[in-house]
Amino acid sequence: MTPSQHPLPSIQTKRGWKALGEGDLPQIGESEWLRIRGLEPRRVCYLGGRPRLVDESGEILFKLLHDEDFRGHIGHLRIEQEGVVDAEIEVFPEKMSERRYRELRRELEALWLGITLDPESAAALALTKIYAPLPPVRELWEKIDSEVSSIALRPRQILQMNTRLGRLEQVRHSREVTTRLIFNGQVGLPGPMNTLSPNTSLPENAMVGEVMRKLLQLSKRDPDSDDLAHRLQSLLELKPFSQRLSPGFQPTHGVLRDRRYLQLFSMYQYLNRRESIIVEGPGEIRQGVRALQDLWEYWVFLQVVKLCNAKFGEPPNHQLKSLARPISGGRIRLELPPQATVEYPNGLLVSYEPLILKDSDQSWRHLCLADKSYGEPHWKRTPDVVLFIPGDDPRAVVLDAKYVGMRMIDDDSISIHKRYGRLTYRGKSVRSEVFAVHPHEHLRAHYAGHGHFAMWPGHSINGDEIFDFLFPGGSKEEVDASSRMN
Repeated sequence: MTPSQHPLPSIQTKRGWKALGEGDLPQIGESEWLRIRGLEPRRVCYLGGRPRLVDESGEILFKLLHDEDFRGHIGHLRIEQEGVVDAEIEVFPEKMSERRYRELRRELEALWLGITLDPESAAALALTKIYAPLPPVRELWEKIDSEVSSIALRPRQILQMNTRLGRLEQVRHSREVTTRLIFNGQVGLPGPMNTLSPNTSLPENAMVGEVMRKLLQLSKRDPDSDDLAHRLQSLLELKPFSQRLSPGFQPTHGVLRDRRYLQLFSMYQYLNRRESIIVEGPGEIRQGVRALQDLWEYWVFLQVVKLCNAKFGEPPNHQLKSLARPISGGRIRLELPPQATVEYPNGLLVSYEPLILKDSDQSWRHLCLADKSYGEPHWKRTPDVVLFIPGDDPRAVVLDAKYVGMRMIDDDSISIHKRYGRLTYRGKSVRSEVFAVHPHEHLRAHYAGHGHFAMWPGHSINGDEIFDFLFPGGSKEEVDASSRMN
């Protein structure tokens, strides 16, 4: 099929082909085929900033699940080919429900902000002013609902001069006449005729659309706002609101003279100011998550930190400040650098992606792979989360966050046991337990030295099994408290 047969670049979804850059964002599942047509053949097209060569028919076709660059990508994905298309699509999760994903995202943000920015916390960071929490999205919408409904019925518009093909005898007003129309009319041929038609492609209407897009993103993070998200998506398909707002928007004469648009501009300013404070974790807000596997790993690590904070107290010396860094515009980005480690007063070390080598001197905290370790012959490994107690009786619990299908969990727990089941510390063997952590409820197993269990938003583990193994005689604080009571 040639580009002339489908001039607008479009993507195949479960509801058929959908044009890119028009109306609501096209959606595809994280394990579906990504098929885009209508591109310029044999030229590079950028997907999320990564180059892809378009084939001779003007198409791109590959399966997201099988591609290293896009496996597990969730959220917005930008499609760019110079002079042809610059639009976004949205990739939604399939291994967990859309509702569960939104709960995970919301809980991750709340947990991250709570750990790093809580002014009452010992780990608080003075990186930016802490504003009051954002009101519920439904409350924000109620403030502009009537104005948006009114604008949807009677949007601001201007009369714009256009031309269409017509005949001289059809002229009803002098402004419709053109020189070519008169010339052609003398020989009985049609010609270009001037017409006045309403045009709603105004910056103030684009501003209304931008407000609704921001509220749509907020509603998608709220599991109880599905009806609002559906309504916003329907409104955004209307022509006045489908256009994109140019950066640096300033109130136009139409905004200042129309109470409806003035109310929307106040909301636009508020949401813009809030967006400089709201941080949604790894990656830029508009680009989604690089991979849901990363999000899952981050969430599991922070759940473990939260669990340890509750059991052993907050770590001293503001150690958690490594989880956030300031960026431009007074904003912060929340991220987890590899080998980020939190040390508790009882000697417990909790680390994200520590580097485990066979060389004790170069390995993280001298925890290393045994020389005769079985499994894959890699010389280095980076487990997702490690809880480690060094000393005369070293013990470790390795947690590997697995965002995979239910049928793969058992095999994965065996695989990670082969990788991390034989560890040493300063020449001593380390007693260890290895667990896969997955999102599938009611799926749990514990074998000799390894197993798997589920964690999901709104439900975390109590950690007793892990802490009883790490501290068979009780943690230092628990032992001290017990001796004082006796």
